[in-house]
Amino acid sequence: MNATTTAGPIPLNSIELQTRIDAERSRLHIEQNLLVDLEGQRLAPLEAGDDEALDRVEAQINACNDRQSRIQERLEILERRLTEATERERQQDLDAVAARGHRARVLGEQIIAEYGKRAPELAALIERLAACDQIVNEANTILSRANRDSDLIPSPNAIRCRPRRRWTETVRKTVGPSDRGHPAYGLEYTRARHSPTVHVGREAFDLFVEADVEVEMTDCGDRPDPLQDAVVLPALGPAADANTGLVPLWDRGSNHRACASEAVVAEVRERIDRDPNASDAPVKRKKSTDRGEA
Repeated sequence: MNATTTAGPIPLNSIELQTRIDAERSRLHIEQNLLVDLEGQRLAPLEAGDDEALDRVEAQINACNDRQSRIQERLEILERRLTEATERERQQDLDAVAARGHRARVLGEQIIAEYGKRAPELAALIERLAACDQIVNEANTILSRANRDSDLIPSPNAIRCRPRRRWTETVRKTVGPSDRGHPAYGLEYTRARHSPTVHVGREAFDLFVEADVEVEMTDCGDRPDPLQDAVVLPALGPAADANTGLVPLWDRGSNHRACASEAVVAEVRERIDRDPNASDAPVKRKKSTDRGEA
């Protein structure tokens, strides 16, 4: 015959316990009001010497006191359970926070491992970009010395830049008589001291009105640093020399500009020289058609 175990009752959570405590406190309040009423009812039979009626009232008083005692005892138990449940739930929440943090650590380690696989390829890509920029700068130096400034070539980073520009927009705003859009603008007007209106001849206008006004807007543009000057790709793994650390895969270091190795520059030169799709025509800077600045 197999022995069966009976699981105990599931502990109430803090919300359920607080609901029970609130209900018991409400019952206690009712019993306390009832006791006051019964003690008032006791006086009449006590004065009249009606022992039978007095016994009935005192029996009700005793029962009321007993109920209050039980409620008070129950409240003490429930409040202890509430304290225990609150602490238990707090620990469960902390356990969940710790577990979430550990999962994030594991995922982060996986991402770092993936970075270790991809970073060398990305570093090689950035170094080729630096080589391209270096070749452009060399070409511009030669062109400038030959007074060919009109043929100067923009940096590859130019495709990431947003030029400064200005334009006008019509906006709704509050204007006064000295502002465009106000009916009195440009006219001779009068205004009494502290008056909310102005007068142009015999016609009166509000001092301030809502009007559609053309406003000049400015976008300062954006000129981010070239990728090869901004990107830092640290290496992974233990350093061969504990006192020096690992050399980064790509970092401009203390230089103002990141430089590609001679081998990579030569590789890029060979590639652009043999690429049949590369245009050998001088790159002309487009003139801006709006009021912006290139």
